[in-house]
This record gives sequence, structure tokens and C-alpha cells, in this order.
Amino acid sequence: MSEIQKMIEEMCPEGVPFLPIKQVFKRVKGTPITAQRMKEIACATGDVKVFAGGKTMIMAKAEDLNNGNIIQEPAVLVQSRGIIDFVYYDKPFTFKNEMWAYTHSNQATVKFLYYYLKNNVEAFRKQATGMGSMPQISLPITEEFEIPIPPLEAQRKIVEVLDNFSELTAELTAELTARQKQYEYYRDNLLSFEGRNDVEWKKLGALCSLITKQTGFDYSNHIKDNLFREKEADCLPYIQTKFFTGRVFDFNTDYYIPEAVAAKFPKIVLDTKCILFSIVGASIGNIGLYDTPIKSFLGGAIGVAKPHSDVNVEYLYYYLTSHDGQKQIFHKVKGAGQATVTIDDIREFLIPLPSVKEQQRIVSILDRFDILTADISSGLPAEIKARQQQYEYYRDKLLTFKRA
Repeated sequence: MSEIQKMIEEMCPEGVPFLPIKQVFKRVKGTPITAQRMKEIACATGDVKVFAGGKTMIMAKAEDLNNGNIIQEPAVLVQSRGIIDFVYYDKPFTFKNEMWAYTHSNQATVKFLYYYLKNNVEAFRKQATGMGSMPQISLPITEEFEIPIPPLEAQRKIVEVLDNFSELTAELTAELTARQKQYEYYRDNLLSFEGRNDVEWKKLGALCSLITKQTGFDYSNHIKDNLFREKEADCLPYIQTKFFTGRVFDFNTDYYIPEAVAAKFPKIVLDTKCILFSIVGASIGNIGLYDTPIKSFLGGAIGVAKPHSDVNVEYLYYYLTSHDGQKQIFHKVKGAGQATVTIDDIREFLIPLPSVKEQQRIVSILDRFDILTADISSGLPAEIKARQQQYEYYRDKLLTFKRA
């Protein structure tokens, strides 16, 4: 990196010029196409990628695009509605004409633009208009946006460094995906007891004490009025369903509650190992293992299962996240609009119960996989996080220029 900075300082001792994107890049338009038409022409063996709003995209054959504007050169696509973002693509593609793209005669310059815009994506999102899930930016916001124009050789070097970081992260992510599939395969096989005579099948209600906010606890506005956005002294994290989606519990919560207020509801202050599960909405099926020493307060549509002494809490967590466990959960889901699983239904879940020794053996095997595939403090997720942080550090350094 120091070599690149030295090169820029030698070639541009007075700083780097900044110019509006419209003065440096050619803007290209997309193709008028409806969502219905995209469904009709979607083809896995197509040779043209078609981008729509958000994360929607298809592959299609060129002849099915009715002479649409197919971009044949590397370009940066501006996703201007819904998800405000930038995409670099170097194969034939087109896009719905509510978006636009930028090209240049030099591929390194196009990729440099992509990295610079990605590094400033939050600035564009802050300028978006519209509410909820459909914010959008207008064409002048990118057309007038000024970017640095360092020497071409410096652009090439910067792109090369950032490409290397991106490729390494992609390789680690691919390995993590493969490990996760391997983990799921072993977990489902270890926890499939169908036809076996060496296990008892018991209802979850007989193995655990089950509680939820919806079973007689009056929160009313008393709780809402005492929630804080910032953690203060003697406050507990307020747990919501979005904060548990795996073995590793995330305490970057949106809210905190004074411990004195939480003490009025002692049955829903979590301070022992237990299982958390979502019982309402799209997050049904999310299971969390609460095994942290941090005391917390239960909020939202969450159920809690506190196992009795003959049940290994980690074993129960792994079974409920397995294929067979999830199948039982979704079999009990009710409601066409707001999906729910009642606490009474949860009590009826059938759990295979091998010996305590066998439970521990299964847990020890799955723990090793879980650390490798999910633990943010070690294993592949930790390495990916470290590489991403390293990439962001160098990206910020490499894409910061003195203005001429």
C-alpha cells in the first residue's frame, strides 16, 4: 500500500483531481421489461444476466430480450431503487430501465469506480427518498458525484490489491458454505432416531418448563415506557427474536431495560441455560441457545424452554435445529396472515431422548462443527470477519486522496 501512496505522491504532488462521474464515464440505459416478462424468459442456460430491483435477477437468452440494450463491456450498475447499491459486472447483461450503469474504455478505471462507489455507498443511501422498503435515488445524485482521478497505473494497482482481498474473502466464504452443508448432514444423521429402540420419545413439555411473554405476564406500556436505546448502569439487554439465529448469541440489541423494572417479572429474566424460539411471524423456526452468563430480559414473541436435569440443553438445541426438529415446528404453524406456534403446541413436540452419555457424545461432535462454521470468535466466521475488516481498512486508505 505504501508503494501505491508513494507513486501517487510522486505523480500528483499537488493532489488528485476530482471530477463528476458524468464527465469521465459513459452512462448506459437498460431495457424496458416487466416482472411477468422476466418470469417468462428466465432460463438457467441463458447468456445474459438481467437485473431487476433489489436482489432480483435472472439469466435469459439474448433473442428473448426483444433487441434490448445488452451491455457487452465491464460496467458498474447503479441499483437505484429498493436496495441502494452498486454492482460490477463484466459479462453480457442488462437491467430494468429504472436503473442505469457506467462504462469506460479502460476496465481498471471501471473497477476503480466500483470500489470507490462501494466505499461511499452509505452517502448515497442517506440521500435516498421514499419510505420503508422502497427508497430510491435520482440520476443526478450519481451524475454529479465527484470521484478522484488518480493516474491510471495507480488505479490498476489499487484495483489489484482490493481484488485480492475480495477473492480471498470469497474463497473463505465458499469453504464456510461447504462446511455448513457438511455440518448439517452430520447433524441430521446423528439426530435421526426413526426406527431405533434405544431411545425414549417424550413430549417437550415433560422435559422442560416452558414460558413465554404471552402466558399471563402483563407487560402493558410499563415495559415500553422503560426501554432505553443506550445501555446505562444496572440495565439488562432486551432480547428480541432477531438476535438469536444460532448457537452464538448476539447481544448487540436495540433496547435495554432497567434491572429494577425487570425484577417485577422474575420468570422472564434469563439467567440460566435455556432454549429460545420464535413463536410468531416470519422468524418462526429460529432457535437460540442461551448459555451466556449475561443476565437478560425476555421481550417480543419468544418462547423459552428450560430443560430438566436429565436433558442436555445443547442436545435439545441441536435436535430442534435439525431437519426432524424443524419439521415438527413448522407442522404446528397456524394462521394464514400472522403465522404462530402456540406454547401448548410446543409442549407437544416429541423429542428423542437417548442416554445422558449419548446426548453428550452427540453434542461434543456437533460442537466441533459449530465452532468451525458459526463461532464469530474462532473458526471460519472469525477468519472471514478478520479478512473483511482488513479489506475495509486498506480500502479506506487506498481510496482516500488529497484533492488537487
